[in-house]
Amino acid sequence: MNARVDRRRFLVMSATAAGGVLALGLAPSWGTAATAAVRRRPAPWLTLGADSHARLTVPFTELGQGALLGITQLVAEELDLPLAAITTTTAPMEARFLIKDDFYTGGSGSIQPLFEDWRLLGATARALLIEAAARRFGCQAAGCRTEAGFVLHPNAKDRLAYGALAAEARAEAPATVALKARADWRLIGTSPARAHLPTLVDGSATYGIDTRVPGQWVATLAHAPQFGARLASVDPAPALEVPGVHAVVPLEAAVAVAADTFWQASRGLAALKPVWDAAPGAPTESAGLRKRMEDALDAPGARLAPADRKAPAPAYRERVLAALKSAPRRYSASYSGPLLSHATLEPQNTLAIVADGRCELHSPTQNQTAVQREVAQALKLAPEKVSVHTTLIGGGYGRRLKADYAVKAALVAKAVGKPVQLLWSRGEDLQHDYYRPAAVARLTAGIDARGYPIAVRAQTAASDDTIAGSMHGGWYGLGPVILEASEVKAGLPIGAWRSVDASLACFFVESFIDELAHEAGVDPLDYRLALASAQPRTRRVLEAVALHSGWANRGERALGLAAFAGWGTYVAQVAEVERGPGGRPRVRRITCAFDCGTTVNPRLVRAQVEGGITMGLSAALKERITIAGGRVAESNFDGYALLRMDECPAIEVILLESEADPPGGAGEPPVPAVAPAVANALYRLTGRRERHLPLLPAA
Repeated sequence: MNARVDRRRFLVMSATAAGGVLALGLAPSWGTAATAAVRRRPAPWLTLGADSHARLTVPFTELGQGALLGITQLVAEELDLPLAAITTTTAPMEARFLIKDDFYTGGSGSIQPLFEDWRLLGATARALLIEAAARRFGCQAAGCRTEAGFVLHPNAKDRLAYGALAAEARAEAPATVALKARADWRLIGTSPARAHLPTLVDGSATYGIDTRVPGQWVATLAHAPQFGARLASVDPAPALEVPGVHAVVPLEAAVAVAADTFWQASRGLAALKPVWDAAPGAPTESAGLRKRMEDALDAPGARLAPADRKAPAPAYRERVLAALKSAPRRYSASYSGPLLSHATLEPQNTLAIVADGRCELHSPTQNQTAVQREVAQALKLAPEKVSVHTTLIGGGYGRRLKADYAVKAALVAKAVGKPVQLLWSRGEDLQHDYYRPAAVARLTAGIDARGYPIAVRAQTAASDDTIAGSMHGGWYGLGPVILEASEVKAGLPIGAWRSVDASLACFFVESFIDELAHEAGVDPLDYRLALASAQPRTRRVLEAVALHSGWANRGERALGLAAFAGWGTYVAQVAEVERGPGGRPRVRRITCAFDCGTTVNPRLVRAQVEGGITMGLSAALKERITIAGGRVAESNFDGYALLRMDECPAIEVILLESEADPPGGAGEPPVPAVAPAVANALYRLTGRRERHLPLLPAA
């Protein structure tokens, strides 16, 4: 296929400026903040040297999801260069490398919205190389073709290596370039292994927690136990008596101890007896938070969100209420979900060096721009005086979109005048997270004579946030749906958690759909297929997961079904639940049909799905953050229970392709349907509806 190239976006740099190689720049397409910088100084996104080796620079963080490999496959496919001949690195924090307005990795945004851009980058470079070769050959470019790093003459005998053409391939970007037809793809849709996997296995990979610089100290800290409290005073003497301890650093709402080792710093911290000022308004206790949220469902001032985004919200709401009133029957059910921690395997940490009016940070962050901006503000420096080096990340899930841990590291380093690696303990990490909000929901449907919804009213309330995304159940046709979303101020730090609102909303919606199917006396699969009559991709994943799970022949097996769509991806899952030792339910198997449009690397997608299901199951069955006495009660994994290896079920992933659609997200979409699928299976096992997360009582 031919694709038109916007010449304002693809900038060919001269061989002299680029050091004697072909270099192609990519101007920002999402954001506008960097446009002027790119014009003044184009960035070498893709360079090709005389040795036919290419270097690709991308502005995204590798979180373990394999995004950098997927991007490399897209560029290599269109450039027609072997993967082994491309080195991919994360871009430095320079405005000319921005694609969005910020350096930020999340929301399935590395490949999904840039699928064509990455391909065009490779295809444009390939077109320039063909033009250069045609000039050398003295023939028409249209007669030449490429193969694994060579341009072939129309006679199919003579060939020129890309490296021999790199210095000459610097004309203006062509108006159109030919993107490969799907039938000609040799890399997209294949599963090459990630080159760095051996380093993860043998322990040689360097995460933030492993970073070292000469002369550094290690620090740890204790925050004010209650949210909103402040440090009143602290006597440093007891900590300074601990061997290896060098400094005690008071912060606004915390105190840090710096030492030669983490153990020494933690012993010094344990010796302190800081005095905390009480918080002016303590956070709502868990015991009362759910009641406050339930009361808020009917309170005025809710945010109205109609399923039809173009419709006037108040009039649309009245339409829904009128439909409910006139419906032959109505059905209503209420649900809830608790606060959740990210519980990343690697606790929060950053190594900071503050000297000579500059700050250098080595940080496992998903949001370099926020780290740079907030550290600069805290140190009263210009942002360009703060450099951020991104390390490998031992779990992000949205927690590392925040910059708090980097800011505190910079403040401690400035106070002691030495390089400092600030490392949080597990307790501080769990008790001072930015949590997934707690939420409640009430769904009310008007039911027709056959038992299907003709209109739905969805009411939600959440702690310090609103739950809105996915509440319309857009993967079905539910008739007009109005969402009324309320926020309950509870004084709690709230942040993005893997799949964001959808991790709660899908539980609410898909549990409700299952209840409607039961009330109608219709098989849950058939009920959903009927609701998805105008949603072919929803029907496809439902049919696939039913086939592979043996839904039609389930007999006495307790199977539960749920579906979801988001980030351009459609998902259906079947959970099989059985009674384990002592009669306690356990999940035996989860089958997942996953349609993310065009699949760039099936192995990476499959790994994302398996990881997402495992994380979703842990949250569905066991996880809960409890607020008591104005603080988080859980301080380690003995209290904040995670799914253990012997509790993990067999997982079967069926990857489907919708070839007409670009790649969808793979990181978030596997999570939301897990909880409702398990809850619906539990109903078949026990005859009791579990409407509140987590689904199992503490062991």
